[in-house]
Amino acid sequence: MTEQQDGGFHVRVEGGNTGQIIAGEHNVALQHQAATNPVDISRLTEFTRAVHQAASVLNLSPDQERELARLTTEILRTADAPDPDHSRLRTLGQSLRTVLEGAAAGALTSGLLGMWTP
Repeated sequence: MTEQQDGGFHVRVEGGNTGQIIAGEHNVALQHQAATNPVDISRLTEFTRAVHQAASVLNLSPDQERELARLTTEILRTADAPDPDHSRLRTLGQSLRTVLEGAAAGALTSGLLGMWTP
């Protein structure tokens, strides 16, 4: 429910909001993204380890290889923390998928991308 009071918007959200809230007037908008579900850490680490093991046969450029190595190391380190940062893990996982998507298309790349979806 949105009400305009005192020259501003007051928004009350009840229930399980999992989308976005956008309120605005006169070409000015405020946007809030609701918190997403936690990352499935076991699936993300399984995906990350599989990508790391397959890296040598993915025909990546040197830049892609360096980025893949950096991302896999950071994902595994972050996932292993006592209180893993799910937002950071989601971002790192999405970045790793982006590296793979930029790689040469092939059955192995497609199979790896199917292992984890953000």
